[in-house]
Amino acid sequence: MLLFISIKKNYMVTKNLSLTHLIRPPKVNAEKSPLILLIHGYGADEKDLFGFSKDFPDEFCVISIQAPIKMDFGGYAWYELNFSNLEKISNIPQALESKNKIIQFIDEAIDAYSIDKNKIWLCGFSQGCILSYALAFSYPERIHRMIGMSGYPDKAMFELPNKEAIKQIKFFVSHGQSDAVIPVFMGQSGEELLNQMEANFVYKEYSGGHGIDQQNYFDIINWINDNKTN
Repeated sequence: MLLFISIKKNYMVTKNLSLTHLIRPPKVNAEKSPLILLIHGYGADEKDLFGFSKDFPDEFCVISIQAPIKMDFGGYAWYELNFSNLEKISNIPQALESKNKIIQFIDEAIDAYSIDKNKIWLCGFSQGCILSYALAFSYPERIHRMIGMSGYPDKAMFELPNKEAIKQIKFFVSHGQSDAVIPVFMGQSGEELLNQMEANFVYKEYSGGHGIDQQNYFDIINWINDNKTN
């Protein structure tokens, strides 16, 4: 399960942009702020990861976005999954549309919230991690750092860029060894791809399932602090 954290403080919906979102403004004054964009998983919403923002560095603007597809059972998705077959089938056209919507939102947020366009960080869980990979590989010149949890790269959502472009991004990728939703071997495919691309990355596995345990969370916060100035 996800590590739930209180989100009572710094909780506000702000400007009317193309995606519903929550924002924690930077706590220090600067002309332009780096952005951490939180991208939730299938069936969740913009509140799901927003509690992480309380531990993110003060100089960051933190925005958590809501996926556009409302689920019948509640929550939202970036793209639908077909469970009628023996394997899950992703709706790739919807995924590509959501990828375009997220990059459009980033452009809007840069203007609306005085974001440094050269310091865009992605932090995605599950379906949000899959889309974070797609964004990083589709727009390597736009993405500064990527944190991906309990997901994998779906090559139907992007074309491989040149290795030099990917080398400009730093990645932190994690997966639960007992994940029954997205098996760990799928997470390991991300490690294999990043190795193939000679990327600058950290890949870690944890003993839990499809979620973010305490050690994983602490490792993410430490990695952000270690990589925020270089």
